[in-house]
Amino acid sequence: MTEEVHLATSELGFMASAPRPEDGRFVIASADGRVGVWEVEPVRAIATFDSRFAGVLGRIAVATTGGDLIVVAAELHDGVVAAYDGATGKQRWVLNLPRPVQQLCHARRSSDIAIVPDRGPLVIVDAENGVSLGSIPRVRGLYPNPNAPIAVAEYESHAALVRTDPWAVIGRLLEPAAVLAVSFAPEAVMLSLSEDPDERASFVQTYDLGGQLLWRDELPRGLNVPWLSYDLQLGEWVGVWHDPEQLEPDRVIRWHRDGERAELFDLGIAQDYAFVRGAEYLASPGRVRQARTGTVVGALQG
Repeated sequence: MTEEVHLATSELGFMASAPRPEDGRFVIASADGRVGVWEVEPVRAIATFDSRFAGVLGRIAVATTGGDLIVVAAELHDGVVAAYDGATGKQRWVLNLPRPVQQLCHARRSSDIAIVPDRGPLVIVDAENGVSLGSIPRVRGLYPNPNAPIAVAEYESHAALVRTDPWAVIGRLLEPAAVLAVSFAPEAVMLSLSEDPDERASFVQTYDLGGQLLWRDELPRGLNVPWLSYDLQLGEWVGVWHDPEQLEPDRVIRWHRDGERAELFDLGIAQDYAFVRGAEYLASPGRVRQARTGTVVGALQG
């Protein structure tokens, strides 16, 4: 039995899952600033609360400290960032940055949050108290490995595989291309990329953790993969195939370790998705599915 949460599912546009793959909690939020914290097994609401970003919510991320979940949100057009206790909705801290926030994600540890402004250095803060832990210049996107101190860093002209503690570049991965999503396997990493937005040309590439290219898969024109995860049990990457113009439904696809691609099932069209508990579940506004079969296991009622 799912518990009712008062969120209009048609308006949900922001989703994030807990950084550790074994954690079954995830967050959904609407542009009016309403936030719901959920878990799987069984699918149920843990908490709902209003953030300070009514009508202007722009980014959302999740961190954990001990067993506590912290929801971090940023304003759409300004540099205001706020953190909330995931169990009570109580505001923990607020930061006022000089520029709008381009990205929020967990950083070197699951209790750290990386804040990427529109311009200027990436800032890492302690999610528990908002205290700055340092900054990294020229990075415009960060995609960390939740199980090891390595990440993919996106710069203006390229992406690189980096060590995060201490910061050091392992290898340059590619020339200019927009990074859409990143997912780490134990011994490799997959990047979903958009090379030429005007021609709608997208592809995925995998590298070993030394930065050596393993294989590349060109996607059909007009489709991209903004959501990726890794299924540790099956040893496969799984993603959501998406048409930005919404001319065809989203679709779950998988890649074997050798690059062979398999299309699985249609999802319809949604604003956002979050892989939960690694790649075991896929949450979208309104429902949670088994990511391997597409079976709906719970409703996010609103």
